[in-house]
Amino acid sequence: MPIRYTIDSKNGVVYTTASGTLTEDELLAHKRALMRDPAFNAGMKELSDIRAVEHLDVSVEAIQGLAKFDREHTNDVGEHQLGLLVPTDFVFGMARMYEMMTEGNTAGVVVFRDEAEAKAWVGLGEAPPLG
Repeated sequence: MPIRYTIDSKNGVVYTTASGTLTEDELLAHKRALMRDPAFNAGMKELSDIRAVEHLDVSVEAIQGLAKFDREHTNDVGEHQLGLLVPTDFVFGMARMYEMMTEGNTAGVVVFRDEAEAKAWVGLGEAPPLG
């Protein structure tokens, strides 16, 4: 699976990276794994660096399915916030669509192009290198 994550429990942040081809099934598997991880706490911020994704194999219907999954698991993730650091215009557009579809059922999804802005959003000026 091209998705990996580490949990910084001290600072309440999940750092996620993805590479290669990213599919709906892999995104759902990541969400499920994170919810099962004993180090994950509802309300953590997650910063996902997807700049190494070469191909996004996710349809509009898949984005709708991901947003539905989030709605159905609101109690499991609490005030979880997701920041997405994206590589291309296409991925930016798909991420913004996901952001709009999750409004009202998650604490927030934010899409970034700039790594410094993404790190500032997490609240850690000295966050580990992304990617």
